[in-house]
Amino acid sequence: MDFFTTGRLLKQVNALLIPKVRTPHSVADFRPISCCNVIYKVISKILVCRIREILDLLISPSQNAFIPGRLISDNVLLAQELFSGYNQCRLPPRCALKVDLRKAYDTVEWDFLFATLRLFGFPAVFIRWIEECITSAHYSVVVNGGVHGFFAGARGLRQGDPMSPELKLFQLSFADDLLLLCKADVRSVSLFRRGLDVFASLSGLHTNPQKSQLIFSKAASGLRDSLLETLGFQEGHLPVRYLGLPLISARLSIADCQPLLQKIDSRIKGWEGVQLSFAGRVQLIKSVLVSLEVYWAMAFILPKGIINEMIKTIAYLLWKGTSSSGYPKVRLRDCSIWTVKENKGAWGWRKMLTLRHTLLSHIQFRVGDGTSFLLWHDPWHPLGPLITRFPRGPQMTNTGPLDKISVVMEDRQWNWPMITDIACLEITYMLPPISEGQDRISWKSNNGSFNTSTAYDLFRPGSQGCLVFTFAWSLQDPKELLYPLACYHGEIVHIG
Repeated sequence: MDFFTTGRLLKQVNALLIPKVRTPHSVADFRPISCCNVIYKVISKILVCRIREILDLLISPSQNAFIPGRLISDNVLLAQELFSGYNQCRLPPRCALKVDLRKAYDTVEWDFLFATLRLFGFPAVFIRWIEECITSAHYSVVVNGGVHGFFAGARGLRQGDPMSPELKLFQLSFADDLLLLCKADVRSVSLFRRGLDVFASLSGLHTNPQKSQLIFSKAASGLRDSLLETLGFQEGHLPVRYLGLPLISARLSIADCQPLLQKIDSRIKGWEGVQLSFAGRVQLIKSVLVSLEVYWAMAFILPKGIINEMIKTIAYLLWKGTSSSGYPKVRLRDCSIWTVKENKGAWGWRKMLTLRHTLLSHIQFRVGDGTSFLLWHDPWHPLGPLITRFPRGPQMTNTGPLDKISVVMEDRQWNWPMITDIACLEITYMLPPISEGQDRISWKSNNGSFNTSTAYDLFRPGSQGCLVFTFAWSLQDPKELLYPLACYHGEIVHIG
């Protein structure tokens, strides 16, 4: 409470230099992260909670990150829609500016920030509290574990400060992913250039020519060179990264999703030196790896091959650990929907399991190469799932409980091992024919494909047709319809 009374705060802050590249060569290759003391973080959190309540009223709808009630994926979807068919020939030449701001957090002018807060109508005392939090800090740099220097800051917002993400919204659209679109002509691009220069002179935020890109569509070579010289940007090509996702002009391909797989692999390699328990690996998969997939899935329909590759990678990490961890190779036991007990699983699954026997009457299992169906648990045999009729079948036939049908086949012919139990001989008497191709499941219909009408009739309580209803619905006058229906339901009593 002393801070809110006197407006004075402890000045010292330690700044850690975190490298942004694998081999840093200059100070620009490091990201300074401030290690604020606990008292400061409490005060900063109180102030930012007050700011957060009104952010939705002050910040433009084009900014969706860090705003309660808004989704950053909305910007990705909008940008994706703008780039749909971007390279079509019938459209006039145009270009997109993907602007990267150099040291966006560290170069914000304090005077510009405080002037913006005053224009938004914040109370003077509240602005003084924020000013004290931002301007009073003196820094010491931590290098190789040692603290060096003690100097005052002149501008910038501290990364690691709870208040910085909200304050940057008042003068930044996006720190790394500002996207501007215009016609591919010198006049439009020069207008953007002047606007960026004015913004830089007021806020202290300058564009980074090495990371900023200009993406053309149907622009001549000479025009491209002229526009690139006007802006000083690099020429970019689709797909380009925007808010962590690729911007593409066509359907998402497996090649476009390679950054997602590479990011998952890099996260896993970062854990190779840590001996994580099974529970620790589960938590990291849920909180880190799955969240990466969910973020991509909010904007795209991921290709099936990418999903299978992610499942394979995550499953390897979960059950085997990393290549150097030495964890045992364990996995969950396979389970068939046809033989699992009805009291297992959640309520929805239990209700579905009660209908499986009704569904089975309309499903046909066709045995092909025998590599897909479980020998004992799937209902490929006329007797149904064999494990329910012959619980000791695997022992009596020298097969495994989770073996596929292929273990009792050879050259597309049945080849059962010697059966030691006479009760199991019934299996070999009713074997279905083996068809060409792979194992497949078909719906008992004219073309073998599933259709909702037959499924609806299957689960609907059966009823036979009635001549009374046929006659009643054939009448033209609605009033005449009432009498036969009332008679049928016993509403009219005849005396005589």
